Amino acid sequence: AALLSSLYGLVQYFELDPFIWKGAFGDRVFSTFGNPNFFGGFLVFVSPLMLALMIKKRSKFMGMLFLLAAFNVYLTRSKGAYIGLAASITFFTLFATFYLIHLKKRKAVKFLVVFCMGVILLATSGVGYYLLRRIDSVRFRIFTWLSTVEMIRDATYGPLIGEGIGTFRVVYPRYRRPEIFLIEGKHNTMTEHPEDEYLGVGFEEGLIGLGIFLWFILSFFIVGYRKTEYIRKLKKEKIDNQLKTRLYDRQF
Repeated sequence: AALLSSLYGLVQYFELDPFIWKGAFGDRVFSTFGNPNFFGGFLVFVSPLMLALMIKKRSKFMGMLFLLAAFNVYLTRSKGAYIGLAASITFFTLFATFYLIHLKKRKAVKFLVVFCMGVILLATSGVGYYLLRRIDSVRFRIFTWLSTVEMIRDATYGPLIGEGIGTFRVVYPRYRRPEIFLIEGKHNTMTEHPEDEYLGVGFEEGLIGLGIFLWFILSFFIVGYRKTEYIRKLKKEKIDNQLKTRLYDRQF
């Protein structure tokens, strides 16, 4: 999916898109997943997986695929995707360094650290640049978030239970702020989500549902960390046993 969607991003970049929706977002690339933000989010999600496979299998293909995906992230012009890519690569580097340092792979560790610093620098520069060019997108999100917080506070069944899945688009027009009309230049647009997954869950499924959602995410990370730690210990024991065997052979 990452390969096909990234190749389609190149098709758009070279203005060869044969479909009727060509140029729907100007010079920003997107995919059949959705708008540039959704496309960038998908690529950010799979990027650490590409890097992991590249390091594990020493796969040049995965390295090239990551570069292609990163280039598409740049072409989305999405500030959120830039921040997400920098954050995901940073956490990946921290965990990978912790894992590789016990395997004496110092070259790989140095590469990851330098690579991570480069990604952070580029992402920060990109966010700052497009923040100055498209400040309205930030203002739009802030006003939408403020309205969503008010919706959670005034929920019919209380903030603990929420209004129900799919109710955001129905209730939101009553809370849409006048600033949104000025930003979009019209008053009859439809906002289907609050530009924030946590606020969306908090409104539709209540604070109880939000708590379950956060618990699920935390459990996912805990299980992943424990699995990584288990593998690291096995690798370390294997290396220690090999060293002991070599020392034993030298003695006799």
